[in-house]
Amino acid sequence: MKKQATILFLLLGISYTTFAQRIIKNPEYEFKSTGINTITQIERNKENTRVQVHCEFIPHWWISFDSTTYIKDADTGKKYFPIGIEGTEFGKKTFMPDSGDSTFVLIFPPFDKKMKKFDYIESDTGEGSIFGISLKKTKDQKKKPVEESIYGTWEDMEKQLAAEADPSTGYGTDFFRKDTAHLRGFLKGYDPRAGFSTGMIYTGNELTREDYPTVIQIHPDGRFEADFLLNHPWEGYISFKRTSIPFYIEPGETLFISLDWEDFLMADRYRDRRYEFKNIDFKGASAGINKELNKFKVNTFNYRNFEKQLKTLAPAEFKQQQLNALKEADNSLAEKLKQNTVSIKGQQLLKNKILLSFYGALFDYVMTRRYYASQDSTNEILKQPIPNDYYNFLPKINSNDKSLLVSNMFSSFINRYEYMGPFNNADMTFTPENKLEMFSKGWLRKDSVLRNELQVTPGLLFEIAKTRSLNYALEMLTPKEGHLLAEEINNSISEPFLKEETMRMYAKKFPEGEKQAYKLPEGKATDIFRKMTDPHKGKFVLVDFWATTCGPCIYGIKHMQPLRDKYKGSPDFAFVYITDTGGSPEASYNKFISENDMGDNLFRLPEDEYNYLRQLFKFNGIPRYVMLDRDGNVVDDNFPGHNAEYEIQKLFPDKK
Repeated sequence: MKKQATILFLLLGISYTTFAQRIIKNPEYEFKSTGINTITQIERNKENTRVQVHCEFIPHWWISFDSTTYIKDADTGKKYFPIGIEGTEFGKKTFMPDSGDSTFVLIFPPFDKKMKKFDYIESDTGEGSIFGISLKKTKDQKKKPVEESIYGTWEDMEKQLAAEADPSTGYGTDFFRKDTAHLRGFLKGYDPRAGFSTGMIYTGNELTREDYPTVIQIHPDGRFEADFLLNHPWEGYISFKRTSIPFYIEPGETLFISLDWEDFLMADRYRDRRYEFKNIDFKGASAGINKELNKFKVNTFNYRNFEKQLKTLAPAEFKQQQLNALKEADNSLAEKLKQNTVSIKGQQLLKNKILLSFYGALFDYVMTRRYYASQDSTNEILKQPIPNDYYNFLPKINSNDKSLLVSNMFSSFINRYEYMGPFNNADMTFTPENKLEMFSKGWLRKDSVLRNELQVTPGLLFEIAKTRSLNYALEMLTPKEGHLLAEEINNSISEPFLKEETMRMYAKKFPEGEKQAYKLPEGKATDIFRKMTDPHKGKFVLVDFWATTCGPCIYGIKHMQPLRDKYKGSPDFAFVYITDTGGSPEASYNKFISENDMGDNLFRLPEDEYNYLRQLFKFNGIPRYVMLDRDGNVVDDNFPGHNAEYEIQKLFPDKK
């Protein structure tokens, strides 16, 4: 009897121990794509499985749990959907407290007893998910060990790449040089389950308004690479999902960048700011400048309160406020430069970042207030005219300083410069008969405005503005008129590289002989595209790249509704609409297509696939329209959507 009691006690002890081990604290995991959520406890009962999720996010920002979140058995693929939640409700916006962290419990049906590990899936793209969560009891949270890249160690890289360039001099006479730049790198801790395998570098030619977006291919082991054409030294961004990493590179160079997945998780958590990567390193000729730009941060214009400033600050007051802030930022940088050794190029780029930021804001103030004035006729501040001396900051810019073009802020700045108020006042009224004269004499008038009203001697910035304008002007001119304008602009500028670009743009727009449709190059991007367009061979096809988050895209789709009605069921013509999961979130996408009759040829692609199409058709911005002929060849890869009805009718001259 005593022996039986002892056995029963032992059995109860085993049962109790087994039950106790079903509570697993801080389980091991292989990989996570979220910097917000961490699974801190798993409790397995007969009735259910309780998964405790600890959230760390921006204080007072909201999070939400969806009932479509699920657990997937890593071995069998069986899915478990939640049957309850504690601490919030499904679909409810729950705002984070001052501390920025909260804990919630998701309740699932009982897991299979044989389950060894599972994936916590918040979305089909892999975003917000945690993979390979172990159901074995552990003490410390661990991640999948990182395998070494085939690039090897940093010492190996030093043997493969050029030595760092001499930073003691600035930019010389070889500033403009067309050559391919090579970006190579390694993302430590990357896993294909991150939900993306590509990134983008949004390169372009700011001299001519041409886009050259380039896909960054990420390999399963974390290697990434991209090659892209540059015309001059350039400071750009690597874009992975919502994360952007700045870098500097020169034509012909190879730059190697080492990144760490932990920084991506922190960037995911701190979405209210441009997160500064902590675990980043560089190798190559421009490594030194990259390290300087990464280390030394400067104060730039903060657009967070821009709308309020527009509505409450008079032009003179806003201008003075920004000039004071610019001076403070310059002084702050000067103090840092006294205490640290920074290359000549590095100093130039840091100073330019400040200048272009605040001067760009002064341009933006004038351009943006027009919109708000049209929306609110009662605001007296918005009614105040821009004073004559508002632009007297322009003489302080060295308009022949080529290093201005390097900054990633130059694109916005030169656009605002080209369309600033005094220049707009110099434009002639357009008529079909005077279009060539409008472009030709328009620049003579702007030259006069610059010299006489703004007290600025036209320099490189003015020449760039002229060259950029040619792309637009050629759309409205005949080949003969276009050639006359191109030669006139060519003769009026001094920079040899700009002269070459001017005549190249004319030749691109009006090639010798009749412009022919072209075949797409074989490759992954074309394969993706053909799957959507090949079913329409035998018809002309207008492809519309768009997004629900793009206002002009939405306007274009609604504006073309009569055209879609006209060609609905046509044996000769079809519309195809392509967007991506990033630009068109599922809820807004479904709502929009249900409210607008866009036909059946609708495609919402993963961002990786959409990136390849951006590169294929060379567009950074949307909407972008591409016209295909009956054989699937490209008639026009930048089709004028604003004039679609007229242009489409030209395809069918015998039909009304």
